[in-house]
Amino acid sequence: MPACRQQPRWPTQPACSELIAGLAILVGFQTRIAAYLLAVFCAFTALVFHSGAINIPDFPAAANGLLSVFNQLMMMKNLAIAGGFLVLAAFGPGSLSVDARTGVSAGARHA
Repeated sequence: MPACRQQPRWPTQPACSELIAGLAILVGFQTRIAAYLLAVFCAFTALVFHSGAINIPDFPAAANGLLSVFNQLMMMKNLAIAGGFLVLAAFGPGSLSVDARTGVSAGARHA
């Protein structure tokens, strides 16, 4: 019976950070900071993990082409989500947020 190896912990740290920042945006606590952090995270993952073509050696050329198109689609999706977070950071949270109730977003611009 092979010995069990412990999995590295580093993949869970970005997931926990993303979960905490997402919950902060959901309830409206420190919305601008969380939105900026998630925008940077989405742009980083788009540029690092989803840019470039995919070339798997034993796959047919058509399959590699479809995977590259799908990868480009995921990059554009991440950049669009980052843009949405930047809009949220620019305009601030809504009136039902924790920030609005505590007066943190008093200097926000309103359309």
